[in-house]
Amino acid sequence: MIVIENGTVVTMDDARSVYFGGHVVLDGDRIIAVGEGAYPGDAAMDTAVGAEGIDASGMIVLPGLVDLHFHTAIGKGYSDHLPLWEYLDECWYPLIRNLDAESAYWAAAASYLESVKSGVTTVNDMYRRLPDLARAAVDIGIRAVLSNDVALPEHDLDTLADNKDAHDAVHARGDGRVQVYVGIEWLPLASPGLLRDARALADELGTGIHVHLNESLTEVENSKQRFGRRPTEVAYDAGLLGPDCVAAHCVWLSDTEIALMRETGTHVSHNPSSNAKLGNGIARVRRCSPPASTSGSATTRRNATTAATCSRS
Repeated sequence: MIVIENGTVVTMDDARSVYFGGHVVLDGDRIIAVGEGAYPGDAAMDTAVGAEGIDASGMIVLPGLVDLHFHTAIGKGYSDHLPLWEYLDECWYPLIRNLDAESAYWAAAASYLESVKSGVTTVNDMYRRLPDLARAAVDIGIRAVLSNDVALPEHDLDTLADNKDAHDAVHARGDGRVQVYVGIEWLPLASPGLLRDARALADELGTGIHVHLNESLTEVENSKQRFGRRPTEVAYDAGLLGPDCVAAHCVWLSDTEIALMRETGTHVSHNPSSNAKLGNGIARVRRCSPPASTSGSATTRRNATTAATCSRS
Protein backbone atom coordinates (compact mmCIF):
# COMPACT_ATOMS: atom_id res chain seq x y z
CA MET A 1 0.00 0.00 0.00
CA ILE A 2 1.17 3.54 -0.80
CA VAL A 3 -0.25 6.54 1.08
CA ILE A 4 0.35 9.94 -0.56
CA GLU A 5 -0.44 12.88 1.72
CA ASN A 6 -0.19 16.68 1.97
CA GLY A 7 -0.33 17.31 -1.78
CA THR A 8 -2.77 19.32 -3.88
CA VAL A 9 -4.97 16.51 -5.19
CA VAL A 10 -6.60 17.24 -8.57
CA THR A 11 -9.24 14.54 -8.94
CA MET A 12 -10.83 15.15 -12.38
CA ASP A 13 -14.04 13.65 -10.95
CA ASP A 14 -17.45 14.85 -12.14
CA ALA A 15 -17.36 17.75 -9.67
CA ARG A 16 -13.74 18.63 -10.58
CA SER A 17 -12.88 18.38 -6.88
CA VAL A 18 -9.49 19.67 -5.72
CA TYR A 19 -8.21 18.81 -2.24
CA PHE A 20 -5.49 21.05 -0.80
CA GLY A 21 -3.39 19.02 1.60
CA GLY A 22 -5.28 15.91 0.54
CA HIS A 23 -4.47 12.22 0.30
CA VAL A 24 -4.44 9.41 -2.28
CA VAL A 25 -4.08 5.77 -1.28
CA LEU A 26 -2.95 3.02 -3.65
CA ASP A 27 -3.33 -0.70 -3.05
CA GLY A 28 -1.53 -2.65 -5.75
CA ASP A 29 -2.82 -1.36 -9.09
CA ARG A 30 -5.93 0.28 -7.62
CA ILE A 31 -6.69 3.68 -6.06
CA ILE A 32 -8.70 2.87 -2.94
CA ALA A 33 -9.06 6.28 -1.29
CA VAL A 34 -8.97 9.95 -2.30
CA GLY A 35 -9.93 12.83 -0.04
CA GLU A 36 -9.04 15.94 1.88
CA GLY A 37 -6.74 16.05 4.90
CA ALA A 38 -4.72 13.16 6.25
CA TYR A 39 -5.63 9.59 5.34
CA PRO A 40 -8.09 8.42 8.02
CA GLY A 41 -7.11 4.75 7.73
CA ASP A 42 -5.85 2.53 10.52
CA ALA A 43 -2.18 3.54 10.86
CA ALA A 44 -1.25 0.40 12.81
CA MET A 45 -2.84 -1.87 10.21
CA ASP A 46 -1.22 0.09 7.37
CA THR A 47 2.20 -0.27 8.98
CA ALA A 48 1.63 -3.99 9.47
CA VAL A 49 0.98 -4.51 5.77
CA GLY A 50 4.04 -2.48 4.87
CA ALA A 51 2.41 0.77 3.78
CA GLU A 52 4.76 3.28 2.19
CA GLY A 53 4.19 6.95 2.94
CA ILE A 54 4.94 9.75 0.47
CA ASP A 55 4.93 13.38 1.60
CA ALA A 56 3.67 15.39 -1.39
CA SER A 57 3.92 18.80 0.27
CA GLY A 58 4.31 21.51 -2.36
CA MET A 59 3.39 19.05 -5.11
CA ILE A 60 0.34 18.33 -7.27
CA VAL A 61 -1.13 14.82 -7.35
CA LEU A 62 -3.20 14.24 -10.47
CA PRO A 63 -4.33 11.44 -12.80
CA GLY A 64 -2.01 10.29 -15.55
CA LEU A 65 -1.96 12.43 -18.68
CA VAL A 66 -3.37 11.16 -21.98
CA ASP A 67 -1.50 11.83 -25.23
CA LEU A 68 -4.40 11.77 -27.65
CA HIS A 69 -2.26 11.69 -30.80
CA PHE A 70 1.06 9.87 -30.56
CA HIS A 71 3.59 8.38 -32.95
CA THR A 72 6.25 5.95 -31.77
CA ALA A 73 9.52 7.64 -32.75
CA ILE A 74 12.31 5.80 -34.54
CA GLY A 75 13.87 8.90 -36.10
CA LYS A 76 13.27 11.55 -33.47
CA GLY A 77 14.87 14.83 -34.43
CA TYR A 78 15.58 13.84 -38.06
CA SER A 79 14.88 16.48 -40.71
CA ASP A 80 13.21 18.84 -38.26
CA HIS A 81 13.68 21.75 -40.64
CA LEU A 82 11.43 20.33 -43.37
CA PRO A 83 7.76 21.24 -43.97
CA LEU A 84 5.24 18.44 -43.44
CA TRP A 85 4.84 16.91 -46.88
CA GLU A 86 8.56 17.00 -47.68
CA TYR A 87 9.36 15.63 -44.24
CA LEU A 88 6.95 12.71 -44.72
CA ASP A 89 8.35 11.78 -48.14
CA GLU A 90 12.03 12.17 -47.29
CA CYS A 91 12.14 11.01 -43.68
CA TRP A 92 9.02 9.55 -42.05
CA TYR A 93 7.73 7.17 -44.72
CA PRO A 94 11.14 5.71 -45.64
CA LEU A 95 11.82 5.01 -41.96
CA ILE A 96 8.53 3.29 -41.19
CA ARG A 97 8.49 1.34 -44.46
CA ASN A 98 11.73 -0.32 -43.36
CA LEU A 99 10.73 -1.29 -39.83
CA ASP A 100 11.51 -4.76 -38.57
CA ALA A 101 10.08 -6.35 -35.45
CA GLU A 102 12.97 -5.50 -33.12
CA SER A 103 13.23 -1.90 -34.35
CA ALA A 104 9.51 -1.39 -33.79
CA TYR A 105 9.69 -2.92 -30.31
CA TRP A 106 12.64 -0.85 -29.10
CA ALA A 107 11.37 2.35 -30.68
CA ALA A 108 8.05 1.86 -28.91
CA ALA A 109 9.70 0.88 -25.63
CA ALA A 110 11.84 4.03 -25.65
CA SER A 111 8.89 6.22 -26.65
CA TYR A 112 6.54 4.75 -24.03
CA LEU A 113 9.17 4.95 -21.28
CA GLU A 114 9.77 8.62 -22.09
CA SER A 115 6.00 9.17 -21.91
CA VAL A 116 5.64 7.50 -18.51
CA LYS A 117 8.55 9.54 -17.14
CA SER A 118 6.71 12.67 -18.31
CA GLY A 119 3.48 11.70 -16.55
CA VAL A 120 1.70 10.28 -19.60
CA THR A 121 0.02 6.97 -18.79
CA THR A 122 -2.04 6.56 -22.00
CA VAL A 123 -0.94 7.01 -25.61
CA ASN A 124 -3.10 6.92 -28.75
CA ASP A 125 -0.36 5.63 -31.04
CA MET A 126 -0.62 5.44 -34.84
CA TYR A 127 2.30 3.44 -36.21
CA ARG A 128 3.12 0.07 -37.74
CA ARG A 129 3.87 -3.49 -36.49
CA LEU A 130 1.24 -3.28 -33.78
CA PRO A 131 2.03 -6.66 -32.17
CA ASP A 132 5.57 -5.40 -31.43
CA LEU A 133 4.19 -2.12 -30.08
CA ALA A 134 1.78 -4.07 -27.89
CA ARG A 135 4.65 -6.15 -26.54
CA ALA A 136 6.48 -2.96 -25.59
CA ALA A 137 3.37 -1.45 -23.99
CA VAL A 138 2.83 -4.54 -21.84
CA ASP A 139 6.49 -4.58 -20.78
CA ILE A 140 6.51 -0.85 -19.91
CA GLY A 141 3.09 -1.00 -18.22
CA ILE A 142 1.53 1.86 -20.17
CA ARG A 143 -2.02 1.94 -21.53
CA ALA A 144 -1.79 2.04 -25.33
CA VAL A 145 -4.46 2.53 -27.96
CA LEU A 146 -2.79 1.36 -31.18
CA SER A 147 -3.76 1.89 -34.81
CA ASN A 148 -2.09 1.07 -38.11
CA ASP A 149 -0.87 3.54 -40.75
CA VAL A 150 -3.49 2.46 -43.30
CA ALA A 151 -3.23 3.87 -46.84
CA LEU A 152 -4.02 2.88 -50.41
CA PRO A 153 -1.89 -0.10 -51.57
CA GLU A 154 0.36 1.94 -53.88
CA HIS A 155 1.79 3.81 -50.88
CA ASP A 156 3.34 0.68 -49.34
CA LEU A 157 2.16 1.26 -45.79
CA ASP A 158 -0.53 -0.76 -43.97
CA THR A 159 -3.85 -2.16 -45.16
CA LEU A 160 -7.16 -2.65 -43.40
CA ALA A 161 -6.37 -6.37 -43.41
CA ASP A 162 -3.19 -5.59 -41.42
CA ASN A 163 -5.27 -3.58 -38.97
CA LYS A 164 -7.81 -6.40 -38.54
CA ASP A 165 -5.02 -8.94 -38.00
CA ALA A 166 -3.49 -6.68 -35.35
CA HIS A 167 -6.84 -6.32 -33.62
CA ASP A 168 -7.34 -10.06 -33.61
CA ALA A 169 -3.82 -10.63 -32.29
CA VAL A 170 -3.36 -8.06 -29.51
CA HIS A 171 -6.59 -6.22 -28.69
CA ALA A 172 -7.19 -6.38 -24.89
CA ARG A 173 -3.64 -7.56 -24.12
CA GLY A 174 -2.08 -6.46 -20.84
CA ASP A 175 -5.27 -6.99 -18.81
CA GLY A 176 -7.12 -4.77 -21.26
CA ARG A 177 -4.57 -1.93 -21.28
CA VAL A 178 -3.84 -2.47 -25.00
CA GLN A 179 -6.62 -1.61 -27.45
CA VAL A 180 -6.52 -1.56 -31.24
CA TYR A 181 -8.29 1.09 -33.33
CA VAL A 182 -8.60 1.36 -37.10
CA GLY A 183 -6.09 3.92 -38.41
CA ILE A 184 -6.14 6.05 -41.57
CA GLU A 185 -2.90 7.88 -42.38
CA TRP A 186 -4.51 10.87 -44.13
CA LEU A 187 -6.59 11.83 -47.14
CA PRO A 188 -3.68 12.33 -49.59
CA LEU A 189 -2.92 8.59 -49.26
CA ALA A 190 -6.56 7.46 -49.08
CA SER A 191 -9.86 7.58 -50.97
CA PRO A 192 -13.53 7.86 -50.05
CA GLY A 193 -13.86 4.11 -50.61
CA LEU A 194 -11.04 3.38 -48.17
CA LEU A 195 -12.69 5.63 -45.58
CA ARG A 196 -16.00 3.79 -45.99
CA ASP A 197 -14.24 0.45 -45.62
CA ALA A 198 -12.43 1.72 -42.51
CA ARG A 199 -15.74 2.70 -40.92
CA ALA A 200 -17.22 -0.71 -41.80
CA LEU A 201 -14.24 -2.49 -40.22
CA ALA A 202 -14.39 -0.38 -37.05
CA ASP A 203 -18.09 -1.15 -36.71
CA GLU A 204 -17.46 -4.84 -37.32
CA LEU A 205 -14.75 -4.97 -34.66
CA GLY A 206 -16.57 -2.70 -32.23
CA THR A 207 -13.58 -0.40 -31.97
CA GLY A 208 -12.62 3.21 -32.73
CA ILE A 209 -10.93 5.16 -35.52
CA HIS A 210 -7.79 7.34 -35.54
CA VAL A 211 -7.14 9.64 -38.52
CA HIS A 212 -5.16 12.74 -39.53
CA LEU A 213 -7.51 15.43 -40.87
CA ASN A 214 -7.00 18.98 -42.19
CA GLU A 215 -3.44 19.10 -40.85
CA SER A 216 -2.04 21.40 -43.54
CA LEU A 217 -3.22 23.66 -46.33
CA THR A 218 -1.56 21.37 -48.86
CA GLU A 219 -3.72 18.49 -47.61
CA VAL A 220 -6.84 20.63 -48.00
CA GLU A 221 -5.89 21.62 -51.54
CA ASN A 222 -5.05 18.00 -52.42
CA SER A 223 -8.50 16.91 -51.25
CA LYS A 224 -10.27 19.67 -53.18
CA GLN A 225 -8.39 18.76 -56.36
CA ARG A 226 -8.93 15.00 -56.05
CA PHE A 227 -12.42 14.84 -54.56
CA GLY A 228 -13.93 18.30 -55.03
CA ARG A 229 -14.41 18.67 -51.28
CA ARG A 230 -12.41 19.46 -48.18
CA PRO A 231 -10.97 16.55 -46.10
CA THR A 232 -13.49 16.61 -43.26
CA GLU A 233 -16.35 16.85 -45.76
CA VAL A 234 -15.01 13.74 -47.51
CA ALA A 235 -14.70 11.93 -44.15
CA TYR A 236 -18.24 12.94 -43.19
CA ASP A 237 -19.73 11.77 -46.49
CA ALA A 238 -17.90 8.43 -46.08
CA GLY A 239 -19.35 7.96 -42.59
CA LEU A 240 -15.92 7.95 -40.96
CA LEU A 241 -16.68 10.58 -38.31
CA GLY A 242 -18.39 9.88 -35.01
CA PRO A 243 -17.92 9.79 -31.23
CA ASP A 244 -15.60 6.80 -31.64
CA CYS A 245 -13.29 8.76 -33.99
CA VAL A 246 -10.22 10.79 -32.99
CA ALA A 247 -9.27 13.29 -35.70
CA ALA A 248 -5.74 14.65 -35.32
CA HIS A 249 -4.64 18.25 -35.95
CA CYS A 250 -7.71 19.76 -37.69
CA VAL A 251 -5.86 23.06 -38.14
CA TRP A 252 -7.61 24.16 -41.33
CA LEU A 253 -11.27 23.45 -40.61
CA SER A 254 -13.88 25.56 -42.36
CA ASP A 255 -17.00 26.67 -40.48
CA THR A 256 -18.93 23.91 -42.23
CA GLU A 257 -16.36 21.29 -41.21
CA ILE A 258 -16.49 22.42 -37.57
CA ALA A 259 -20.27 22.00 -37.72
CA LEU A 260 -19.78 18.46 -39.08
CA MET A 261 -17.42 17.66 -36.20
CA ARG A 262 -20.01 18.96 -33.76
CA GLU A 263 -22.89 17.10 -35.41
CA THR A 264 -21.06 13.76 -35.31
CA GLY A 265 -19.45 14.17 -31.88
CA THR A 266 -15.99 13.57 -33.37
CA HIS A 267 -13.07 14.13 -30.99
CA VAL A 268 -10.30 16.48 -32.11
CA SER A 269 -6.67 16.31 -30.97
CA HIS A 270 -5.25 19.70 -31.91
CA ASN A 271 -1.52 19.07 -31.21
CA PRO A 272 -0.20 22.63 -30.82
CA SER A 273 3.47 21.64 -30.49
CA SER A 274 3.44 19.57 -33.66
CA ASN A 275 1.54 22.22 -35.58
CA ALA A 276 4.06 24.85 -34.50
CA LYS A 277 7.08 22.69 -35.28
CA LEU A 278 5.84 21.93 -38.79
CA GLY A 279 4.60 25.46 -39.42
CA ASN A 280 1.06 24.27 -40.11
CA GLY A 281 -0.74 27.00 -38.20
CA ILE A 282 -2.99 27.24 -35.16
CA ALA A 283 -6.19 25.21 -34.82
CA ARG A 284 -9.43 27.15 -34.31
CA VAL A 285 -10.03 25.77 -30.85
CA ARG A 286 -12.05 28.62 -29.34
CA ARG A 287 -14.90 29.61 -31.63
CA CYS A 288 -15.96 30.29 -35.19
CA SER A 289 -18.98 31.57 -37.08
CA PRO A 290 -21.83 29.22 -38.04
CA PRO A 291 -21.65 27.64 -41.51
CA ALA A 292 -22.79 29.87 -44.35
CA SER A 293 -25.66 27.47 -45.10
CA THR A 294 -27.32 28.12 -41.72
CA SER A 295 -29.40 31.08 -40.64
CA GLY A 296 -27.77 34.29 -39.49
CA SER A 297 -27.85 33.29 -35.82
CA ALA A 298 -25.25 34.82 -33.55
CA THR A 299 -24.69 31.42 -31.99
CA THR A 300 -21.06 30.35 -32.07
CA ARG A 301 -19.82 26.82 -32.48
CA ARG A 302 -17.06 25.19 -30.52
CA ASN A 303 -15.18 22.12 -31.60
CA ALA A 304 -14.24 19.58 -28.94
CA THR A 305 -10.49 19.66 -28.49
CA THR A 306 -7.96 17.78 -26.44
CA ALA A 307 -4.34 18.86 -26.44
CA ALA A 308 -1.56 16.50 -27.39
CA THR A 309 2.06 17.42 -27.82
CA CYS A 310 3.71 14.91 -30.10
CA SER A 311 4.69 15.40 -33.71
CA ARG A 312 5.58 13.05 -36.53
CA SER A 313 9.16 12.74 -35.35
